[in-house]
Amino acid sequence: MQKPPPLPKPPTPTPPTPTPPVEPVAVSRSAAALAFDAATLTISGAGFDAASPQANVVVLGNGLSPGAVVVAATATQLTVSLPASSPTPTPARSTGPLTAVVTVASRGSSGVSSGAPVQVATVLLPLLNWRGAGASGDGSRLFLAANANGTVWRSLDGGVSFSPTTAPIRNWQVRFSSSSSSFFFFCFFFFHLLVSHLLITPHPTPPPPSTTKKQTNKKSVSADATGTNVAAAAYGDALYLSSDGGASFRALSGSGLPASSNWGSVSISAADGGATVAAAVQGGGGLWVSRDTGASFQLVAGGGVPTAADWRSVAVSADGSKIVGVVRSGDIWRSTNGGTTMSAVGGAGGAPAPAAWRYVCSSATGQSLAAAASGGAIWVSRDSGTSWSQAGPTAPAVASWSGCALSADGLRLAATANNDNIFLSADGGTTTGGQTGGAPAATDWYSIAGSASGQKLIAGIFFGNVWVSSDAGVSWEIR
Repeated sequence: MQKPPPLPKPPTPTPPTPTPPVEPVAVSRSAAALAFDAATLTISGAGFDAASPQANVVVLGNGLSPGAVVVAATATQLTVSLPASSPTPTPARSTGPLTAVVTVASRGSSGVSSGAPVQVATVLLPLLNWRGAGASGDGSRLFLAANANGTVWRSLDGGVSFSPTTAPIRNWQVRFSSSSSSFFFFCFFFFHLLVSHLLITPHPTPPPPSTTKKQTNKKSVSADATGTNVAAAAYGDALYLSSDGGASFRALSGSGLPASSNWGSVSISAADGGATVAAAVQGGGGLWVSRDTGASFQLVAGGGVPTAADWRSVAVSADGSKIVGVVRSGDIWRSTNGGTTMSAVGGAGGAPAPAAWRYVCSSATGQSLAAAASGGAIWVSRDSGTSWSQAGPTAPAVASWSGCALSADGLRLAATANNDNIFLSADGGTTTGGQTGGAPAATDWYSIAGSASGQKLIAGIFFGNVWVSSDAGVSWEIR
């Protein structure tokens, strides 16, 4: 029997062509400083598409996307064109750690991503005329105000990052002071903020930007602890009150106040829900006090109180019972009954009078006070103004003081001076020392503020940088 022919062998299967590995994309971490208005950003890493720069799609944080476009690329470096900084920064654009994710769209079926966001730079605050600063009691909330067509900035993370608020572009000059145990009392260049209060004042019509220092058109705003009720004082205008967190304001000119005046400082109490409001008029106009959250005001008069003097600064204790104000070419005035009566305490207690007083700040109880004179010294009191002594010994006896801050317990004092240093004291001004740990010395410091404990400090330079300390001034970091 004949054998059947052998079955044909099945064809040998062709092995599948191996898929080439997809080259990964990586972004290198960097904390290098980046100017707020920088035009470009350099990102280092690996696996970028060098042949087609725009195939590298970059997503940035801090409000810089969309608008960021890769304009040059190598396998290890991207040059990113950043969106122009608006003259009116929006709250979406912030400073601090800038993160990036890079996706190479030309690779793989749907592109290859670098993965989780990685920090590629640290965006600094713009170089502005920082005229005011403030801090919450725990130091987690910091505030800055810029003059010369600037706005108000805030940080909700202890100064790691800042973003502009929706406050309008104005000639802002702010002052912060604390009137409760949870805040510092902060005194700045004719501004004022209270414990859990932010004081800001806008210029009616913003003048063109200028780098010339001016001592006119000072204004201030004060907000309660929740930020719901906000009082604003406008130089050459009226006092204003907002009951909706600053969304809208109504003039208080019909509550016993003059319709228009050169308001220079406003301060609101904290422990009584902001019931006590004190406001000072520059160039003559007196000191005005409200005990019903601005519904009505009374001019403080009688007992020799100068009603037509050049009042420069005012501070209110946490419970509103103690008010202290200073008069340029005059004295330090104190009230222990919520402004019903006042008495001159500077000259009588050992401080110079008359003097060119510019700032005053207070502890939460009003027991500790500090007052600074233009072209003079800083004077401190530990008995609510009954007696005064000059801060020292290293604090200059003659300086152009630009700001001061006193902790809630009155022990930590911080003060700035134009073309000079930051001066610090941990014993209420008995001894003082200069700033350490990186902040520039002999520069044009313009404002300072701190937390209740005095551990968190924030200081601004005239048309310069902002510096933050988290250890009572031992070390400083640029912001």
